[in-house]
Amino acid sequence: MDFDTNFEEDPAAEFLAREQSNLAGIADEFASETTATQNVDPVIKAESPTESFEMIPTDHENPPPVRVEPEKIKKWREEQKIRLEEKDRQEELKKQELLEQSKAELADWLKQTEEAIAKTKAASRSAEKDEIFENSDDSDK
Repeated sequence: MDFDTNFEEDPAAEFLAREQSNLAGIADEFASETTATQNVDPVIKAESPTESFEMIPTDHENPPPVRVEPEKIKKWREEQKIRLEEKDRQEELKKQELLEQSKAELADWLKQTEEAIAKTKAASRSAEKDEIFENSDDSDK
């Protein structure tokens, strides 16, 4: 089998190679502009120590566009601010109520605990006296 080594060049490959070479120049220009702007220090400092100024480059020709907020959004922001302030006040009131409630519950718990301890002490003393009295009766016999 003898293969024909006389291939025609693919027209699509020729087109792609031509476009790639055309675009390579554009890509190089774009890359050089990008690296040039990335390597520039926005604050230019004085070269010698005796000079004590800094130059900050500004773009006076193309100032940033002023963004105007729509009236509806301004109104919503104001209403939202009022709602949030009211929620904060309500939250603070609830917080104070819970604090007062917890203080009352703690005082009640401490009172009940002290009463239970007092009853336990009284019962222990009574049981101890009864035991001492019973032991003394046994020793008399």
